[in-house]
Amino acid sequence: MHVLVDGLRLDTPAPSLACALAAARSHAQRQDRLVVDAHLDGRPIADEILSSPPTLPADGELACTTADRGEVVQGALLGVADLLGEAKHDHHATADLLAVGKLEDALARLPVTLTTWETVRQSVGDAAAILGIDPSGPPLAEPIARLTAALAELKRCVHARDWAGLGDVIGSDLAVQADQWRSTIGDLARDASARRVTSRYAAPRAVSVTTES
Repeated sequence: MHVLVDGLRLDTPAPSLACALAAARSHAQRQDRLVVDAHLDGRPIADEILSSPPTLPADGELACTTADRGEVVQGALLGVADLLGEAKHDHHATADLLAVGKLEDALARLPVTLTTWETVRQSVGDAAAILGIDPSGPPLAEPIARLTAALAELKRCVHARDWAGLGDVIGSDLAVQADQWRSTIGDLARDASARRVTSRYAAPRAVSVTTES
């Protein structure tokens, strides 16, 4: 297969789509960039195929577009920070419903609460992996532990039908954590931005490419 990254043809053997994607990602990584879009013979590649590309021999042309690693991470993190701003208001609204006995309405909001925090945890984990930050150490270990404990308490309250406790977890603990996580995510976003500026002015790395004819 022919492999193009940002219009440059890689001088790398790629007998399968899996090999072609690996070559494109490796090239992008050497430039401190990430593959953000991929087309095979002019057609977009489905996410499930990108996640587990076939290893069988194949022909064709893989064309990939990349973006600065730090810019991608920073944008994703800022999106999560905005999500947490909305979540804090949602948590207070849910707690208010519990306080006035509107149990059915409050419980109907819990799936969104859990999905929001799972998105936060997944996004921060992905960003940490890209930035080379160990989530079991600072600055992430402590907030991750607090979040895990709060979500476990939320589920305990639901199973035990402890509605007063549920209101405290959502309206107090998780609402406060939303602000704390926004601060932590802001620090990570600034770290990503700093790395982006550094890499932009770093000496270029040698790569083996030929221009598309």
